[in-house]
Amino acid sequence: MNWLAHIFLSPPSIHFQLGNLLADMTKGRAWAGAPSEFVRGTALHRQIDRLTDSDPIFKRSSRRIGEQGFLRGIVIDLVYDHFLSKNWRRYSDVALDVYLKRFYEEALESIEGYPSNAQRFIYSLVRSRRLNSYSEIAGIEAAMLQMDGRLSERLKRKETTVRYLPEVLGEYESLETDFLEFFPLLRSRVCFDQSTLEPFESN
Repeated sequence: MNWLAHIFLSPPSIHFQLGNLLADMTKGRAWAGAPSEFVRGTALHRQIDRLTDSDPIFKRSSRRIGEQGFLRGIVIDLVYDHFLSKNWRRYSDVALDVYLKRFYEEALESIEGYPSNAQRFIYSLVRSRRLNSYSEIAGIEAAMLQMDGRLSERLKRKETTVRYLPEVLGEYESLETDFLEFFPLLRSRVCFDQSTLEPFESN
């Protein structure tokens, strides 16, 4: 799953949400004095990734856009965020714009003491309102292009994420059906103890 899903699947603690969001950037490592919820958020991020990558529905979605390709999983992560945005009202009583406005405000208030690269990322995310654009195909294409800008030249000669956009559009309805089947299952499997905020996997 991509950024929006990682935030949404966290408990309502901003440091937990930031840990879940920033786990890849920080390589799952916390700095000295990091909030305990941040550490737990990085653990939940790993759990979500593990559950997603091993799920047969997610694998089916990846195959819909090609039988081979290193970046297919990344593309489906992003496309699933698009379908989460599009179908947001199925999963939340709070409007997406309201939810994200609150997240942005709390994030800006909470990142003092975070590593400089994490702070820069959050400032950029808030300034661009990138997560608000995920409900539109144009926003997904823009996100793909931004991802491709971070790829090595060697990889870009072989593959880019935006190269999969025609396949995504061609399989759009099937991919959305996959997501609507997958996401409730993921939510039921990703659990945390409300009293300790320790993530664990349900049986």
